Amino acid sequence: MWRAPLSHGETGKICRSTLGLIVLALCCCACSRVPLDTLLPVGQVEAEGVSVVPLLVATTRNRTAAGNAAMFDSERADQVNYASIAVSIPPDASRTVGQVQWPTSSPGDPRLNFVTVSAEAAEKPAFGAALAAAAKKPRARGRVLVFVHGFNNRFDEAVYRFAHRS
Repeated sequence: MWRAPLSHGETGKICRSTLGLIVLALCCCACSRVPLDTLLPVGQVEAEGVSVVPLLVATTRNRTAAGNAAMFDSERADQVNYASIAVSIPPDASRTVGQVQWPTSSPGDPRLNFVTVSAEAAEKPAFGAALAAAAKKPRARGRVLVFVHGFNNRFDEAVYRFAHRS
């Protein structure tokens, strides 16, 4: 089907609309960025109403260099790697239940944001012992929860989302 070419005025409107949508998308992306060092531990958290969720991690992602706050990168490893992480969750009164409250900069405020209390790499024997001990706790009743995060998520995002569901 043949269409008449757009007039100069119509072309300008389309270009301005497209440019406006691109600028809006870029602004939204900039506002929602999660800091890259959210797994950098803040240490002991002493805030009223905060709960700390311990997590045992087994992942097929590569470990990052020692001291890197990400712990694991997005590449597949040749073997399973292990870690022990504790995440602080702010009180229900200061957060939106059902959502992860990401810090806007690190370290976050445990009264308002999810923050990492501790994050340590573990070897397989220590991981196995910690998993067995966790399963023996009265609340666990011999059960564990497995969260498969996939490779389309950053590791820190998967950790915080899992802590939120625990």
